[in-house]
Amino acid sequence: MIAGRGMLGRRWALPGAISAIAFALAPTPGRAQTPTASGYEYPAEWEPHEAIWLGFRVRVVAYDGVIVPMLRALTRHVDVRLVVETDSLIPHGLGFLAEEGVDLDRVQVFLQDPTDVWFRDPGPVFLRGEGGLAVADFLYSNYANVPPDSFSPKAIAHEKIDEDVARRMGLPTVPSLVVMEGGSIEVNGRGTLIVSELTRRRNPHLTRAEIEEDLKRTLGQRHVIWLGEGLAEDPHNVQRIVEDYYGVGTGGHTDEFVRFVNDSTVALAWVDEAERDAHPIHAINYARMTENLQILSRSTDQDGRPLRILRVPLPDMQHEAFVLTEERFPRYRKLDPTLAVGDTLQWVAVASYLNYVVTNGVLLLPRYWREGMPESQREKDAAVGRLFETLFPDREIVRIDPRALNDEGGGMHCVVQQQPRIDSRPRGTS
Repeated sequence: MIAGRGMLGRRWALPGAISAIAFALAPTPGRAQTPTASGYEYPAEWEPHEAIWLGFRVRVVAYDGVIVPMLRALTRHVDVRLVVETDSLIPHGLGFLAEEGVDLDRVQVFLQDPTDVWFRDPGPVFLRGEGGLAVADFLYSNYANVPPDSFSPKAIAHEKIDEDVARRMGLPTVPSLVVMEGGSIEVNGRGTLIVSELTRRRNPHLTRAEIEEDLKRTLGQRHVIWLGEGLAEDPHNVQRIVEDYYGVGTGGHTDEFVRFVNDSTVALAWVDEAERDAHPIHAINYARMTENLQILSRSTDQDGRPLRILRVPLPDMQHEAFVLTEERFPRYRKLDPTLAVGDTLQWVAVASYLNYVVTNGVLLLPRYWREGMPESQREKDAAVGRLFETLFPDREIVRIDPRALNDEGGGMHCVVQQQPRIDSRPRGTS
């Protein structure tokens, strides 16, 4: 069991901080601590939130380019709970964030050791019910496709992150037999869940029917749609994608290629025919997303109604050349025995407009155009921006370049997890 250190029930004054930061989520005396199996549901992400949890252990480049703009935009609309492994990550306090326009009055700090910057995946999946909140307690394999008795030491430690949050908040848990990451779950807030074939690969110990039954019970859903493969740029761990193009990823998280934007509309990542023939990675994505489009076209929601499907273009492929050094060589040699030190390879970022964050009053939407990039990328950024303005007219749209996170195999949605408001409106409303 993780030992949740510090911050509970006292104030934390850091040198250089604008003001002391309080973490108020101490366990509630007498609150149920035992597992429960019914009465909760996983709300749609556009419903009102009490807070956004954000993993804070990232490289410096991501702080300046992605995390700070995210915090600045989020704290204008919602409380943020920063999850850090140790306060040595912020030895001089959070004053530097205030200088960047972050509202520290809306920031709380949660110390958790161990934790993960990709907090959505092992972190708490908050459920809502008549009695308040609960946490879905999925198994966590650290992205490995193995049965639970084969978990690595890191996976075993991180598998307890969600339980630790539930314990410290005094929340019940809803236990699951399914190995699952938070980035693999997509719901419409009315009872329909989308998962992909990745979920089956993560659970070789379960049949598809067993997985579906467990997910319905755990997440409070009535209907499950199974899609095929995710993006080529989102491979399982570090992998050769095609030719000399390599990348790192989860193996196909849904939050990279398919998202509900309301209770009846699905946004699907898309490659058109002209792009398909321009690069072999585009060809892979064209085939996969065409299959997913066909599945969605045949699918219905929980009440038997057809879905509206929006095709959202993928950004131009984001890749950068790197030289295979002596240090990197052993790992890549395992992937391709023909490689040699000094070879030039291409590193592909897992770039997608659908890895966005939606919360109270704001939507953080990726943008990719930078000086020197083709005009086609600028046009895609603008077109996607106009689309999301129509989809979320009541929210401020803030554009953020997520490339620093994309290079590491994730995006903005991957580092956050929403905590729903208990007294929010009925599910499926926005």
